[in-house]
Amino acid sequence: DTRRGQRPHWSRGAGNGGGGEHPFERFFRQRGARSAGPGAQINVKGADVSYTIEVDFIDAAKGTVKRLDLTGGRRLDIKVPPGTRDGQVLRLKDQGLPGIGGGPPGSAQIEIKVRAHPEWRLDGSNLHADVPVTLPEAVLGGRIEVETMDGTMAVTVPENANSGTILRLRGKGVPKEDGTRGDHFVHLAVTLPDKPDKELAEFVRKWAEKNGYEVRRKRAKVG
Repeated sequence: DTRRGQRPHWSRGAGNGGGGEHPFERFFRQRGARSAGPGAQINVKGADVSYTIEVDFIDAAKGTVKRLDLTGGRRLDIKVPPGTRDGQVLRLKDQGLPGIGGGPPGSAQIEIKVRAHPEWRLDGSNLHADVPVTLPEAVLGGRIEVETMDGTMAVTVPENANSGTILRLRGKGVPKEDGTRGDHFVHLAVTLPDKPDKELAEFVRKWAEKNGYEVRRKRAKVG
């Protein structure tokens, strides 16, 4: 039932199958025949179709290939380019429904859903990650291993590193459109042992008696 003034629309998602006459082919054929006279030919572009595929965070960042089942039983390998963002749409020309009366096929609109990484946060093309360090590593410094898009990487923790100290790994972020990459920022988080340690507590108590220091800004008294 097509109301006057409304434009017929047809869109099918993945898995709906195909085959048979286009739902509006008879409508257009009959209308074209009435308006143009006997033997008239119609030429209508095929409808666009929409799909959604999910990819892991690293696959979207590095680029990957996903196989998609199209309408009509067809299968197509979709190239997800490096640096693809969540919600980005890929347009594949001529991969929609076939046209009518020799008209060109429609397009396929592929929306990419990127699964969030359990540890990394994305800011533009830069990655941010909180990495725990032990008390000795924070005080004395040392080498720790950090996971990056390029695998495990050894990073130097400077002496006297506080929670919130940021280490910058240049060029280890997500690819940009110009082919360069963002950076990977490591946010250090000083972490104490899970179980209280009496020896450590006693040492800190004696140390604090001789070496107390302020870390919070003093507030002015009110009244």
